[in-house]
Amino acid sequence: IDLGADGADSFRLSADGKTVVTFRELANDGFAECTATAWDVATGKPARPVRIPSRSSRMITPDAKSIVTDYYGEDDWGFDRHDLATGKREE
Repeated sequence: IDLGADGADSFRLSADGKTVVTFRELANDGFAECTATAWDVATGKPARPVRIPSRSSRMITPDAKSIVTDYYGEDDWGFDRHDLATGKREE
């Protein structure tokens, strides 16, 4: 997989080894975001990158269709799930 000149800040490999998801941090005012790109390991081809909140923990779901990120604040904490095809937060 050729990531080009931009590279990646981090990556995760799916449980079945068929998908790699790369993360690249974005510089935005006041809101930390990153792009998540799923790559087919066999072909080396990427899916469309999606924007998700930049968090300290990122995990791929077993089906490699979503990313789970942590969140925390003064009074609450938990996990969010984001669809890799759309970047939208799943309820």
